[in-house]
Amino acid sequence: MDQFSGGRSDALVRITESHRELWQHAFERPELAAVTRTDENAAASITSEERLFVGLLISHVQTVFEAQRLGVLPSFWGRDWDVAAFFARPIPRAIWGELRELQNPAFRHYVDGLIEQPAALRRRGA
Repeated sequence: MDQFSGGRSDALVRITESHRELWQHAFERPELAAVTRTDENAAASITSEERLFVGLLISHVQTVFEAQRLGVLPSFWGRDWDVAAFFARPIPRAIWGELRELQNPAFRHYVDGLIEQPAALRRRGA
């Protein structure tokens, strides 16, 4: 195995661990449950804890996006579906609206494109 392949493997393991830790934190904290709700009323009163958690997830998604763009991390099936499904939920979508201008243009374009996908494509994982 060459050094680049090993680095890609290490990066994938670190990204996976980070993803698991973020979501484990959410599952262990009932006050973050609203982040995954799909009813539009969920975003009526976003808490500071929800805002922080979604901000951390946005940072995580941007890290994955950049690592894949730079070739450090391989592309993987389901990434776009996962990101689109997350931003289809009211709280993440609302917080994205607040934070999107702080992101780099390529990442904004990527997330905005996924948000604009028809819901049927998101459900199919296209």
